[in-house]
Parts: sequence; C-alpha cells; structure tokens
Amino acid sequence: MKPVSLRCTAVAAQALQIPVIGCGGISTWQDAAEYLAVGASIVEVCTAVMWNGCRIIEKLTKGLEAYLERKGYETPTDITGKALSRIGSFPDLNLSIKLAASVDDSCNGCGICVEACASGGYQAITMVSDTARVDISRCDGCGLCVGVCPQESIHLTPRQ
Repeated sequence: MKPVSLRCTAVAAQALQIPVIGCGGISTWQDAAEYLAVGASIVEVCTAVMWNGCRIIEKLTKGLEAYLERKGYETPTDITGKALSRIGSFPDLNLSIKLAASVDDSCNGCGICVEACASGGYQAITMVSDTARVDISRCDGCGLCVGVCPQESIHLTPRQ
C-alpha cells in the first residue's frame, strides 16, 4: 500500500496548489521523510500509533529532526517536494543500468534488510557474523534494503 500511497501523494502534490497530507504505511521517520520528499506538506500516522502507542510520535519526530540536521536542513518544509523532479514512469526507466546492494562497515546487524529482502522474494541478504551480506547473484538492485536500513549502511552500486 505504501508505494501506491507515495505515488498518489506525488501526483496530488504536482497537480494541486493546496497542502497535501501524506498517509498510508508511515511507521518510521524514514517513511515520514519519504512522504515529505514526494510533496506531502504534513504526514498522518494512524496504525503505527495504534500498534505502538503515542510514544511513537516522539520517536518519529526525533528521528526526522536528526535526519534533517545530518542533511543540513532546518525544517521538514525544506525537503517537501525535493524528490518530485526525480519521479518518472516505468517507460522512462533506463533498464540497461544494473545495480546491486552493498553493505558498508556501519551495519549494526539489526537484520531489518534480511527480512525486507526475503519478503520481497529475493533472499539475497543474509547475516554473517552479525553483519548483513549480499549475494550479488540473487540481488536485483530493487533498493528495498536501502530504504529500510536505519543505519543507512546499504547502498546501490553498479554491477561489474
């Protein structure tokens, strides 16, 4: 649902001259940042609050504030719509570029990427000595692992 909601948010943000609320699948500060980047003026968190309680809002807020500071932004408004110019349609994709995930030394071994990769059907990431390792032969470069990594330890690089 989240990818569809992100797309709808982007379309609405480009078509309308009014604030757009991003909602659907927001449970981390990364999710909130994605919605802001595709044009949401504000985000709504519902299910995550029901599952985790209202304290999740403080966690999301602190995470987003830390991210903005790391990237040199002052407010969430500074990233609103930043990704819109990079959003295209499937026919616009250059499928000749082949990417694969790689994990740097900042990996903390949380395993979130392993679960995401397996849920995506690839099973290209495993844990070896408490560190994520990518089997390049199984990785299709979809980037799901990059999006879920809380440490920002995973990057897509061109295949050799």
